[in-house]
Amino acid sequence: MIAGATLAYSQGTIILATGNVAFTNNGVASGPVKGANSAYYFEVLDMNQSAWTALSTANQAAVYNLLANPSALALWTDTGVSGRNSSLAAGTIAGPSTSGSSAINWPTPGTSANYGGGGQTPDYYTILGWSANEGTSWATVVLELNGTEPWPVTGPDSWFGQTPVAFNYAGGGTGAFPPGSVSVWSSSAATGLAGSGGVSGVILLPIPEPSTMVLAGLGGLSLLLFRRRH
Repeated sequence: MIAGATLAYSQGTIILATGNVAFTNNGVASGPVKGANSAYYFEVLDMNQSAWTALSTANQAAVYNLLANPSALALWTDTGVSGRNSSLAAGTIAGPSTSGSSAINWPTPGTSANYGGGGQTPDYYTILGWSANEGTSWATVVLELNGTEPWPVTGPDSWFGQTPVAFNYAGGGTGAFPPGSVSVWSSSAATGLAGSGGVSGVILLPIPEPSTMVLAGLGGLSLLLFRRRH
Protein backbone atom coordinates (compact mmCIF):
# COMPACT_ATOMS: atom_id res chain seq x y z
CA MET A 1 0.00 0.00 0.00
CA ILE A 2 2.79 2.42 0.89
CA ALA A 3 4.28 2.31 -2.57
CA GLY A 4 1.76 4.86 -3.76
CA ALA A 5 -1.63 3.23 -3.93
CA THR A 6 -4.47 5.72 -4.06
CA LEU A 7 -7.80 4.63 -2.65
CA ALA A 8 -11.19 5.64 -4.02
CA TYR A 9 -11.85 8.52 -1.65
CA SER A 10 -12.28 12.22 -2.16
CA GLN A 11 -9.39 14.04 -0.54
CA GLY A 12 -9.80 15.77 2.79
CA THR A 13 -7.42 18.49 3.93
CA ILE A 14 -5.01 18.46 6.86
CA ILE A 15 -2.41 20.84 8.27
CA LEU A 16 1.10 19.59 9.07
CA ALA A 17 2.77 22.97 9.69
CA THR A 18 3.01 24.03 13.33
CA GLY A 19 5.45 25.22 15.97
CA ASN A 20 7.41 23.66 18.83
CA VAL A 21 6.73 20.00 17.99
CA ALA A 22 9.98 18.54 16.58
CA PHE A 23 12.81 17.54 18.91
CA THR A 24 16.00 15.49 18.91
CA ASN A 25 17.12 13.32 21.82
CA ASN A 26 20.49 11.54 21.86
CA GLY A 27 19.84 9.83 25.17
CA VAL A 28 21.72 12.50 27.09
CA ALA A 29 20.22 15.79 25.99
CA SER A 30 17.17 16.83 24.02
CA GLY A 31 16.08 20.02 22.32
CA PRO A 32 14.07 21.44 19.43
CA VAL A 33 15.43 20.84 15.93
CA LYS A 34 17.41 23.83 14.71
CA GLY A 35 16.75 25.29 11.29
CA ALA A 36 19.83 27.42 10.84
CA ASN A 37 22.39 24.69 10.09
CA SER A 38 20.43 21.44 9.75
CA ALA A 39 17.45 20.25 7.77
CA TYR A 40 14.79 17.77 8.80
CA TYR A 41 11.89 16.35 6.80
CA PHE A 42 8.47 14.98 7.75
CA GLU A 43 5.79 12.79 6.14
CA VAL A 44 2.23 11.86 7.16
CA LEU A 45 1.14 8.23 6.67
CA ASP A 46 -2.39 6.97 7.18
CA MET A 47 -4.79 4.05 6.92
CA ASN A 48 -8.59 3.95 6.97
CA GLN A 49 -10.53 2.73 9.96
CA SER A 50 -11.43 -0.63 8.46
CA ALA A 51 -7.77 -1.33 7.70
CA TRP A 52 -6.81 -0.46 11.28
CA THR A 53 -9.49 -2.63 12.91
CA ALA A 54 -8.49 -5.54 10.65
CA LEU A 55 -4.92 -5.49 12.00
CA SER A 56 -3.86 -8.18 14.42
CA THR A 57 -2.70 -7.12 17.88
CA ALA A 58 0.89 -7.77 16.78
CA ASN A 59 0.52 -5.61 13.66
CA GLN A 60 -1.11 -2.80 15.61
CA ALA A 61 1.98 -2.78 17.84
CA ALA A 62 4.33 -3.02 14.85
CA VAL A 63 2.96 0.03 13.02
CA TYR A 64 3.85 2.15 16.06
CA ASN A 65 7.57 1.45 15.52
CA LEU A 66 8.47 1.21 11.84
CA LEU A 67 12.21 1.48 12.39
CA ALA A 68 12.16 -1.78 14.34
CA ASN A 69 9.40 -3.34 12.19
CA PRO A 70 10.06 -2.30 8.58
CA SER A 71 7.68 -4.89 7.13
CA ALA A 72 4.81 -3.05 8.84
CA LEU A 73 5.45 -0.08 6.54
CA ALA A 74 3.38 -1.85 3.88
CA LEU A 75 0.33 -1.52 6.12
CA TRP A 76 0.34 2.28 5.77
CA THR A 77 -0.53 4.49 2.82
CA ASP A 78 1.22 7.77 2.04
CA THR A 79 -0.95 10.90 2.26
CA GLY A 80 1.47 12.85 0.07
CA VAL A 81 1.64 15.57 2.76
CA SER A 82 5.27 16.45 3.49
CA GLY A 83 7.06 19.20 5.39
CA ARG A 84 10.43 20.30 6.66
CA ASN A 85 11.72 22.19 9.64
CA SER A 86 11.55 25.97 9.67
CA SER A 87 14.72 28.02 9.25
CA LEU A 88 13.18 30.73 11.43
CA ALA A 89 12.01 28.97 14.60
CA ALA A 90 13.51 25.93 16.32
CA GLY A 91 11.17 22.97 16.68
CA THR A 92 8.83 24.24 13.99
CA ILE A 93 7.58 22.32 10.94
CA ALA A 94 7.01 24.50 7.91
CA GLY A 95 4.74 23.75 4.96
CA PRO A 96 3.53 22.58 2.72
CA SER A 97 0.72 24.98 3.59
CA THR A 98 -0.47 26.66 6.77
CA SER A 99 -4.03 26.61 5.42
CA GLY A 100 -4.09 22.90 4.64
CA SER A 101 -3.07 20.33 2.05
CA SER A 102 -5.06 17.64 0.28
CA ALA A 103 -4.31 14.26 1.84
CA ILE A 104 -4.47 11.31 -0.54
CA ASN A 105 -6.65 8.48 0.87
CA TRP A 106 -8.06 10.66 3.67
CA PRO A 107 -11.78 11.23 3.00
CA THR A 108 -13.53 14.59 3.38
CA PRO A 109 -15.99 15.02 6.27
CA GLY A 110 -19.04 14.84 4.01
CA THR A 111 -21.98 17.22 3.73
CA SER A 112 -23.37 16.98 7.24
CA ALA A 113 -23.24 19.92 9.62
CA ASN A 114 -21.99 17.46 12.24
CA TYR A 115 -18.31 16.59 12.16
CA GLY A 116 -17.87 13.22 10.53
CA GLY A 117 -21.51 13.17 9.41
CA GLY A 118 -22.81 11.31 6.41
CA GLY A 119 -21.21 8.03 7.46
CA GLN A 120 -17.62 9.23 7.23
CA THR A 121 -15.11 7.41 9.41
CA PRO A 122 -11.83 8.83 10.69
CA ASP A 123 -8.40 7.86 9.41
CA TYR A 124 -5.56 6.58 11.56
CA TYR A 125 -2.23 8.32 11.04
CA THR A 126 1.38 8.64 12.13
CA ILE A 127 4.00 11.28 11.32
CA LEU A 128 7.61 10.38 10.51
CA GLY A 129 10.61 12.69 10.72
CA TRP A 130 14.27 12.32 9.71
CA SER A 131 17.45 14.28 9.16
CA ALA A 132 18.43 15.46 5.68
CA ASN A 133 21.55 13.28 5.61
CA GLU A 134 19.18 10.29 5.24
CA GLY A 135 17.42 11.84 2.24
CA THR A 136 15.49 14.94 1.29
CA SER A 137 12.34 13.18 0.08
CA TRP A 138 10.00 10.43 1.23
CA ALA A 139 10.68 8.58 -2.03
CA THR A 140 14.28 8.12 -0.87
CA VAL A 141 13.70 7.41 2.82
CA VAL A 142 10.92 4.86 2.27
CA LEU A 143 13.47 2.63 0.51
CA GLU A 144 15.84 2.90 3.47
CA LEU A 145 13.11 2.28 5.99
CA ASN A 146 11.82 -0.84 4.23
CA GLY A 147 15.34 -2.23 3.85
CA THR A 148 15.66 -1.89 0.08
CA GLU A 149 18.55 0.56 0.51
CA PRO A 150 20.91 1.01 3.49
CA TRP A 151 20.69 4.07 5.70
CA PRO A 152 23.43 6.49 4.48
CA VAL A 153 24.24 7.50 8.07
CA THR A 154 23.73 5.67 11.35
CA GLY A 155 24.80 6.42 14.88
CA PRO A 156 25.14 9.84 16.55
CA ASP A 157 24.81 11.94 13.38
CA SER A 158 21.60 10.29 12.15
CA TRP A 159 18.05 11.10 13.18
CA PHE A 160 14.70 9.38 12.73
CA GLY A 161 11.45 9.50 14.67
CA GLN A 162 7.79 8.54 14.58
CA THR A 163 4.79 9.88 16.47
CA PRO A 164 2.26 7.66 18.21
CA VAL A 165 -0.72 6.58 16.11
CA ALA A 166 -3.75 8.87 16.34
CA PHE A 167 -7.07 9.04 14.51
CA ASN A 168 -8.97 12.01 13.19
CA TYR A 169 -11.35 13.28 10.54
CA ALA A 170 -9.97 15.51 7.80
CA GLY A 171 -11.26 18.98 6.97
CA GLY A 172 -12.52 20.28 3.67
CA GLY A 173 -16.13 19.13 3.82
CA THR A 174 -19.03 21.00 2.31
CA GLY A 175 -21.11 21.01 5.49
CA ALA A 176 -21.23 23.74 8.09
CA PHE A 177 -18.51 22.08 10.17
CA PRO A 178 -15.56 21.96 9.86
CA PRO A 179 -15.02 25.12 7.81
CA GLY A 180 -11.44 24.34 6.87
CA SER A 181 -8.49 22.02 7.32
CA VAL A 182 -7.71 20.04 10.46
CA SER A 183 -4.29 20.08 12.14
CA VAL A 184 -2.74 16.66 12.70
CA TRP A 185 -1.23 18.07 15.90
CA SER A 186 -4.33 19.53 17.52
CA SER A 187 -6.00 17.96 20.52
CA SER A 188 -8.87 20.44 20.52
CA ALA A 189 -12.41 19.11 20.23
CA ALA A 190 -13.13 22.03 17.91
CA THR A 191 -11.06 20.33 15.21
CA GLY A 192 -12.99 17.09 15.45
CA LEU A 193 -10.21 14.96 16.89
CA ALA A 194 -11.68 11.51 17.31
CA GLY A 195 -9.41 10.13 19.99
CA SER A 196 -6.18 8.42 21.05
CA GLY A 197 -4.92 11.57 22.72
CA GLY A 198 -3.82 13.35 19.59
CA VAL A 199 -0.22 13.94 18.58
CA SER A 200 1.72 16.57 20.51
CA GLY A 201 5.15 16.19 18.90
CA VAL A 202 7.76 13.98 17.29
CA ILE A 203 11.08 13.00 18.89
CA LEU A 204 13.96 12.10 16.57
CA LEU A 205 16.49 9.57 17.86
CA PRO A 206 19.82 8.33 16.43
CA ILE A 207 19.39 5.42 14.01
CA PRO A 208 21.10 2.35 15.52
CA GLU A 209 24.22 0.98 13.87
CA PRO A 210 23.46 -2.05 11.64
CA SER A 211 25.32 -4.36 14.05
CA THR A 212 23.06 -3.20 16.88
CA MET A 213 19.95 -4.02 14.84
CA VAL A 214 21.33 -7.48 14.03
CA LEU A 215 22.09 -8.19 17.69
CA ALA A 216 18.60 -7.06 18.66
CA GLY A 217 17.13 -9.42 16.07
CA LEU A 218 19.29 -12.33 17.28
CA GLY A 219 18.23 -11.59 20.84
CA GLY A 220 14.59 -11.80 19.87
CA LEU A 221 15.20 -15.06 17.98
CA SER A 222 17.00 -16.57 20.98
CA LEU A 223 14.07 -15.65 23.20
CA LEU A 224 11.65 -17.35 20.85
CA LEU A 225 13.79 -20.52 20.77
CA PHE A 226 14.07 -20.50 24.57
CA ARG A 227 10.31 -20.25 24.91
CA ARG A 228 9.72 -23.08 22.44
CA ARG A 229 12.12 -25.39 24.34
CA HIS A 230 10.34 -24.70 27.59
